[in-house]
Amino acid sequence: MDEKMSLHEEQKSASDIEREKELQQLLEEMKQRKRRKIKKCMVILPMIIIAVFGFRLVLKTINTEKVDSLAFIPAPKQVETSGSKTIRRLGLKARLEYVATYELTGRVVSVRNYFPFTEQDKISSTETGVAWDLLSDKEVDKAIVWQTPKRRELALAPVRENREFLQDLGVDEAMFGEMFSNNHLIAENFYITMLIRSIRKGDFVRIEGYLVDAKYGRTRWSTSTTRTDGASEMIYVTDVVWLKE
Repeated sequence: MDEKMSLHEEQKSASDIEREKELQQLLEEMKQRKRRKIKKCMVILPMIIIAVFGFRLVLKTINTEKVDSLAFIPAPKQVETSGSKTIRRLGLKARLEYVATYELTGRVVSVRNYFPFTEQDKISSTETGVAWDLLSDKEVDKAIVWQTPKRRELALAPVRENREFLQDLGVDEAMFGEMFSNNHLIAENFYITMLIRSIRKGDFVRIEGYLVDAKYGRTRWSTSTTRTDGASEMIYVTDVVWLKE
């Protein structure tokens, strides 16, 4: 009887060892698969990043226009219009009401991209600050500071010790508000989204489209129609062109 029990225990022990070996082998295979996946990701991810940046560079090259001068860029062109369009973004349905055709040209002084956490961010995930006239001159930045005091806001403040520099340029501080705007950009399609996402601070661009009011649910998000009220413009973008001398 004792011999049978001992033999049974030995067989059981050998079986347990074999199972443990199989389990260890399985775990090792799983680890190797995980390592291979990580290696693939380490190769693929940089390739994706390079491809995205390369694609954006190509887009900017294709959509670049040469101009005689980038000095004293005129104020935005705006013509009253009407019409509407319904858009859907990440489950949100919004109705855009056209207020005016709009062409904004100038130097990009700020770019902010937003993750689509809020309804506004789903409608407009990018906003840019654009300056024209005297403020389109990069030299002016020696005497002013561009600020973002709150989310979706843009302001500037003169640097006190450099105010003489502004005077030498003939810049009247009282006119600052008429020479730049903060713009909520709404892309017409994926191609325009890629163009918008390629905009960088310091670029000279021409943004074409419509000033719009957006209605979603019970909310109305209205655009500014003048450059002197301190409010932001909401632009339904149909094209972006980079400018070079």
